[in-house]
Amino acid sequence: MGASTLHNPQLDKAYSDFIAPGTGVIERLFRHGSFRLEVSQEIDHGSSWQLGAFIAHALHAAGRLAEKGHRADTAVWATGEVRYDLSVAPVGHVDDKLRLSLQQLKMRSASGERVIVALPRDNAHDAANWLGDLGAAAIKVLALDRVSELMSALGLKLPMAAAASDEGASATARRRMLLYAGLGVSTACVGAAVAIALTWGDDRPIVLTLPKTQYVIGEPFAFTLRANRDCPFLVLTVDAQGRPKLYDPAVEGAFMDDVVLKARERRRIPVSCVAVVEPPTGTYQIAAVCTREELARLGLPNASARNRRNFGFKHQDAAYTIDRDAFDKVAVTYEVRER
Repeated sequence: MGASTLHNPQLDKAYSDFIAPGTGVIERLFRHGSFRLEVSQEIDHGSSWQLGAFIAHALHAAGRLAEKGHRADTAVWATGEVRYDLSVAPVGHVDDKLRLSLQQLKMRSASGERVIVALPRDNAHDAANWLGDLGAAAIKVLALDRVSELMSALGLKLPMAAAASDEGASATARRRMLLYAGLGVSTACVGAAVAIALTWGDDRPIVLTLPKTQYVIGEPFAFTLRANRDCPFLVLTVDAQGRPKLYDPAVEGAFMDDVVLKARERRRIPVSCVAVVEPPTGTYQIAAVCTREELARLGLPNASARNRRNFGFKHQDAAYTIDRDAFDKVAVTYEVRER
């Protein structure tokens, strides 16, 4: 159930949870359980496979998923996390995935197939480098807020929407489609990491990436930073009890390395040690900021009321007060649970 030809115990469990009605979306929508999920490379973490798996199940339920021996009229490249409410959450390394997949997508389009690239709307900026190549190859790019948008582009309906509209099932023959899930074609690290980008628009200097959004106490914890320009940086966290903490590479060099994150640099933190998830359980937040510039954007205007949800800290003899509502918009949220 949900197993691959490769031994992927974490993926097997994640896929089973994605199917189950209590934790996932597939069985409650399509009334069928899990299938054998085969992947070409090991995937040990992340949720970027979920959008591709969702559409595969939707096409199968409609009798339109191309199987062995069937030629596909349409190829779908998909990457994204599917939430319980069927919204599509951002993921990581989309730029790398498209770079690794581009030639295959172009070949499929040149062979006469309709090719669709589907990704979360919050990752649209990550595809900017490849929009020209994709457009020249007549490949359609869909930036999604919800899975229903991709379903509509494929001529599919969500079961709940179909029931609400009281429409009968169509008996007309439909073209079969091949699903090409955008999980990357190189390594599991590239293909499976979950990323949540800061949402200040295309001018944001730092992207913070977590491999997943749920942890258990005692589990190793790491995150990745990517800079769009040279940036002195800080990391801010808020624990499950609402207590803020500042991490400064000038103080914690062994943990964070150089104080400046160079343009286009990817840095995994911790760089030379191991961080472990500690109690208490609950909801945590983490954000990376380019000092002064982002701190100013997160700070309270002088006329703003300062309530107990705001927090302050000192950095290099300067005092900053952070607006919690602004911080919530840029922070990555994750859950810590008991084993």
